[in-house]
Amino acid sequence: RLAQERHYAEQQAATAESVVAFLVETLEDGDPNAAPGDTLTVHDVVDRAEDRAESLRDRPLVQASILDAIGRVRLMHSDVARADSLFEASLQIRQAELPPGHPDVTTSLNYLAEAHALRGRYQSADSLLQTSIAIRHRAHGPSAPETTAPAKLLAKVRYRTGQYAQADSLYRQVFAIHDRTQALSDEALADAHQEWGMVQFRMGDYAAAAEQFQRVVTLFRAWYPEGHSGTASALANLASVERVRGNYEAAAKGYQEALVLTHDIMGARHLNAAIIQNNLAVTYHRQGKVEEAAGLMRENLGLRQELLGPTHPAVATAHNNLGEMLRDLGQLQEAASHFRNALHIREDALGLEHEKTVTTLNNIAKLHDDRGEYEVAEALRRDVLDRYRAALGPEHPRVALALANLGATLRQAGKLEEALQHLTEALALRREVLPAGHDDVAQSLEQLGALHEARGQWTRAEEAYREAVDLRSASTPGHWKTYRAKARLGHSLVKQRRYASAEPYLLSGYAGLADQRGPEHPAVQHGRA
Repeated sequence: RLAQERHYAEQQAATAESVVAFLVETLEDGDPNAAPGDTLTVHDVVDRAEDRAESLRDRPLVQASILDAIGRVRLMHSDVARADSLFEASLQIRQAELPPGHPDVTTSLNYLAEAHALRGRYQSADSLLQTSIAIRHRAHGPSAPETTAPAKLLAKVRYRTGQYAQADSLYRQVFAIHDRTQALSDEALADAHQEWGMVQFRMGDYAAAAEQFQRVVTLFRAWYPEGHSGTASALANLASVERVRGNYEAAAKGYQEALVLTHDIMGARHLNAAIIQNNLAVTYHRQGKVEEAAGLMRENLGLRQELLGPTHPAVATAHNNLGEMLRDLGQLQEAASHFRNALHIREDALGLEHEKTVTTLNNIAKLHDDRGEYEVAEALRRDVLDRYRAALGPEHPRVALALANLGATLRQAGKLEEALQHLTEALALRREVLPAGHDDVAQSLEQLGALHEARGQWTRAEEAYREAVDLRSASTPGHWKTYRAKARLGHSLVKQRRYASAEPYLLSGYAGLADQRGPEHPAVQHGRA
């Protein structure tokens, strides 16, 4: 086996030398049609290299390596479709030239899987990576450092498809191998921490996720004090933790810092910039800056379509988020159109049970609520709850969200006892799985308060609203939801004829709502009435 390893290393070295020589010749050969003073761009170089690669048919393995190199460059510049075709060609060459199970085939498998994942073709990416891992296990052993790259990619694909427990297990395997062998480069290690943090974030372990993201920021700032895209991504992820905890001002500041850094390093027309811009728009929406959020999200949708095409899952995200913003602006017909676009893309690319597909279905249910179509909304809400439980398990925050939404729909439909059951269960689950003072806990309390109002139980409504006011005032004192909770608390006190106690809550609540949401907002009009 030692002789085989030596021969393999010699082949790799010879191929690497040929690749370097090819690229040097490509750079040195001038374009005979170029005018004096013309600037050579990266796209010019890779286009020229791709044309010249045809001349290497007599050296197919060198040609495959060249196609991989060109594909990697195209991938870095968001030309995912072209990179995909180059990796496919490279794989076909290696499969034709090498014996079955040769380790070099896994290079093409890994690259092609990465391109498929970026295009939302997760099922094929998963299959390619499982093949790659099996080959490397047979060639090097299951705990060898060579297995970390495809395992890390597979963990990322499993994360993208909502298989969080499997992704978490794979990352643990990757770090266990790295701890023994130092298999990952510095940047690959930081990337793995970042990705694992996202898995923990989705699993609702926000403290663990924040720890991973902060570790990445520290690493990249030490390595690249002038700035790096990895720093920007980790800053954005830390901002996401702040957002889910309800700290919107801190979240917006974090996203803005990350976006400026991304523009400086990668330019404004880059997918990383689109991702951070999306999260900033969502944060504006949560802050009650809905028109500003919708404008930014329209821009984001156009950018994603430009970079990825109209049917990529990331484009569905922009459709979905824009639909939510338009719904809150009362533009229900346009909102429904964006939700339908998002649902069709996600069902085709991710499947019916994926978390993001279910999220869009949930938003369509909310539209039916807004239209008073409660039977349709209730059926959709129950479907959403079942799908979330199947995909995420019974104790995930999104299961609590589905319970709360179903309870709210049942309340509006007049099914008060069943609504109470679901809303109480949602509140208990949120208290269990979310940090103390989380915005979703306050949301559940307000929903219970509204149910107690519908049942004429004003003292219980007061208790729920008062706790919601306390939570929101502590975390987001200037947020429109805090003012809404105050107005609702005041209303419950009026119903108990405690007018002096109600007055400061009503004045503060409706004045804040008018300032944050505008004087024509329905809640403000209700207060005036």
